[in-house]
Amino acid sequence: MDVHQRIAAVIYAFMGGLGLFGTLVLILFSHLYSHLYFGMGLLSLSPIAVLSWGLIALTGSWSLCAIVGGLGFVRGWQRGRGLLVGVAIPGLVFVPIGTALSVYTLWAFWRQDALPMQRPEPEWRRIARRRRHQQGVLTP
Repeated sequence: MDVHQRIAAVIYAFMGGLGLFGTLVLILFSHLYSHLYFGMGLLSLSPIAVLSWGLIALTGSWSLCAIVGGLGFVRGWQRGRGLLVGVAIPGLVFVPIGTALSVYTLWAFWRQDALPMQRPEPEWRRIARRRRHQQGVLTP
């Protein structure tokens, strides 16, 4: 795992946590706004409630994908890389911080010298391969 990939993953996990906190604040303020100005809560079908739930779903899902992708990549899951790239591509729109972070993340994951993440081979498998090789059995 490359240092730049790890840095990008940790930053995205942190930004996802901030986004999740922002989603909770958005729920609170949109409920208060909808209740004060329209006399209804967020469970109504008022236009502001529908728009609020759409924005809440969008920010919440982005935040969860960033957290799962960042922490998953740091823990060694191959799916974490795909989630981080998937979160970074729409993040190019959010000027200036989102764009800079997305460009850095895409650069870190799509470089030629960044090798694909692989788990180390278990010791027992290396020993078994060495014994087969010494016995003359050709296996991959």
